[in-house]
Amino acid sequence: MGADEKGGRDSGQPLKIGVLAFRGDQQTEKNWGPTIDYLSLAVPGVNFTLEPLTLEQMEQAVQTDQVSFIITNPGNYVDLEYRYGVSRIATLQRFPDQSPSERTYSTILVRADREDLRELSDLKHQSVMAVSANAFGGFQLAWGEMQRHGLDPFADLSELVFSGFPLDNIVTSVQSGLVDAGIVRGCLLEKMDRAGLINMADFRVLNEGMDSSGQCRVSTPGYPDWPLAKLANTSDRLAKRLTMTLLAMPRNHRAAIAGEYSGWTIPVEYQAVHDLFRELQVGPYEWMRQPTVNLLWSRYWQWFLIAFMGVAWWLWHVYRVEQLVRVRTTQLTEANTRLQTEMNERQQAEQKLLSQQNELAHVVRVSTAGELASGLAHELNQPLSAISSYAQGCIWRLESGRITQDELREIIQRMVSEAERAGAIIQRLRGFLRKEHALCRPTDINGAVRDAMELFNAEANKRGISLSRDLQEDLPPVCSETIQLQQVIINLLRNAADALKGLPAERLRIELSTRHDPDEGMVHIDVRDFGPGIDPDSKPHLFEPFFTTTSDGMGLGLSLSQSIVESHGGTIRVIDDVHPGACFSILLPVHKEACDAE
Repeated sequence: MGADEKGGRDSGQPLKIGVLAFRGDQQTEKNWGPTIDYLSLAVPGVNFTLEPLTLEQMEQAVQTDQVSFIITNPGNYVDLEYRYGVSRIATLQRFPDQSPSERTYSTILVRADREDLRELSDLKHQSVMAVSANAFGGFQLAWGEMQRHGLDPFADLSELVFSGFPLDNIVTSVQSGLVDAGIVRGCLLEKMDRAGLINMADFRVLNEGMDSSGQCRVSTPGYPDWPLAKLANTSDRLAKRLTMTLLAMPRNHRAAIAGEYSGWTIPVEYQAVHDLFRELQVGPYEWMRQPTVNLLWSRYWQWFLIAFMGVAWWLWHVYRVEQLVRVRTTQLTEANTRLQTEMNERQQAEQKLLSQQNELAHVVRVSTAGELASGLAHELNQPLSAISSYAQGCIWRLESGRITQDELREIIQRMVSEAERAGAIIQRLRGFLRKEHALCRPTDINGAVRDAMELFNAEANKRGISLSRDLQEDLPPVCSETIQLQQVIINLLRNAADALKGLPAERLRIELSTRHDPDEGMVHIDVRDFGPGIDPDSKPHLFEPFFTTTSDGMGLGLSLSQSIVESHGGTIRVIDDVHPGACFSILLPVHKEACDAE
């Protein structure tokens, strides 16, 4: 391993992987030691070591850069991602045929002989033990579920006790009657029962349900499984090697058996964790608990004062300009009066022409405003949401004082990038409304297809859709504008994904292909889904503005796509002889210079 594997570290120094030890150091060594040994053997030249950590130790280790990678619960990861910039590179997969998107749960347990405790509401004025206020499966999931049932664990309980790790102590405390109820990670009771540490019959689970495997009694909805994340200073090359090694681990490997998992998969979406944290106002959303307006005024009143003075100066300037305009208008009116007689006929003609022009301009403005408003509502939601999120996060970090100038510059640059993206969307919409010709540049079709698939990949993973591509090599460039072409492909991918809703898993796939037809001088891009196909009654109206077959659609996607393709001299059409599913084909002319070269 070279010195660039971990910034500034010697090649002979072991690299530590921090693991959240929710059942204590000894159990963590037993479960995760074989995985660390597997990585040390499978990644040449790198010696990995295991570092069991509590929640507090995990944050300190990440903050001081004492570890290179971490394996922790999803809530702890989301908090560390926000505070220290860690990034997930893989997600643990417990069972081979089940999605890791719903594998983390909380169990709220009481003794089976407590007949007075059968519902979550019965916990009012009772004592409850949990791991920590920052523990995800050991408290925060149950906190969210209690809150949805009208129970505030910080105000409505007689006592809320945080015991720390290991979680086994909480189970024994409930069993001995030390506390009335306990909050533990889902499936812990079943593991302790199999190990002979407890008898499941001695306990009752409140708000009982089953996890996605049907093997564990739980009290909350499921959230994504544990991620493997790299620190900001850990090299991308080493992270890639580590990820490829874990993804290649056989299901029956002794490391997987010891860790009670079937393998690793690509990182899943952790939006559900963000939604929970926003609901609880913790982690990245802790700023929502603060009196934002008062806090901003107390810290930045100087800037507010400067802004007020600027506005006051601007209002004075506008008033002064209006006064000058009024004086000049009076002077011009007097001059016009003197010239009225000799210019009367000319003025009448000019007034008639001006009236006609104003009427025509008014009609165009009304029509354009209607189309532009719909287009903006359809296209601008994502960049504007991103700008809002960056701004809120920036305000909180400014308030908390936990931001450097470089970090602030990076956040502002991201906001500028999203604003430029929104501006580009508006420019394209203006081109659509005015039927302007797009700029023609030599464009690599296969590159545009790959980039569009990358942009859509997260949405496809979220819906469980498989994307595949068959791209002809050595395609000639086409006359196109790359951003607009990507927009068309993504619109078709979204429509294809919508058509797959509710279908069996074997039909949840979308195929993209490219080919060159020398006789036509055209390059084809085909987007095919395996859904129910297109209703014959809807086919004649597919490319009409505001025509949609979905309840939440606006009917602008295909219309905009057709306008963009036609502005590039191409066509978009539906291929009829595809079964099952539907196929849209984009035809674009080969760039003129490429045609001349041929």
